[in-house]
Amino acid sequence: MKRILFGSLVSVFALGFLFSKLDLSEFSKIQERWEPIYLIPFVISSAWGIVLFSWRWYLLMEKQVSFRYALLSSFIGVGANMFLPARGGDIFRLYFCKKESSLQYPTLVTALFIEKVLDFSFIFSAGICALMFLGIKDESSNSFLIISSLVIVGIFLGLIAVRFLNNTIIEIFAWIAGLFGKKNGFYTNSHITFGI
Repeated sequence: MKRILFGSLVSVFALGFLFSKLDLSEFSKIQERWEPIYLIPFVISSAWGIVLFSWRWYLLMEKQVSFRYALLSSFIGVGANMFLPARGGDIFRLYFCKKESSLQYPTLVTALFIEKVLDFSFIFSAGICALMFLGIKDESSNSFLIISSLVIVGIFLGLIAVRFLNNTIIEIFAWIAGLFGKKNGFYTNSHITFGI
């Protein structure tokens, strides 16, 4: 009961703070030129995007939480990101998923890192496609396309290597650690799983 009351107070305070910063005069200007019909595809696409986002997060956590909880944590994370700086909603997402599953924080942080790499790759790919469709062709754009393509390919090859060659990568790093006399300590501290 205390937790619900505390959460309600925090929510009311946050909403009050946000509404106090609103310029209500702008609503009348927006109302003059908006078309309510466009809310329908917006709501559908946003809901579908959250479902896909939650499904990816569910897979990254190796299905050790229910999809329902992955969906709930994604909604909370996206909502918190709207007003918290530096993607602070992701911290809430990690906290809730840690409570629900047996996954440790290093594994959850790794899953979050992989998610951000995938997001970055998608944005990079969208930028490359935009340049191609816009038909911008000069030496600088060609160099950008080549470098961007190589970066994206390198990212995905790295993710594939982490997913399917995890033990080999650990052996390589253990060999490097052995050169400095830290091989045993490396094996002791390297039990972090990677899930895609």
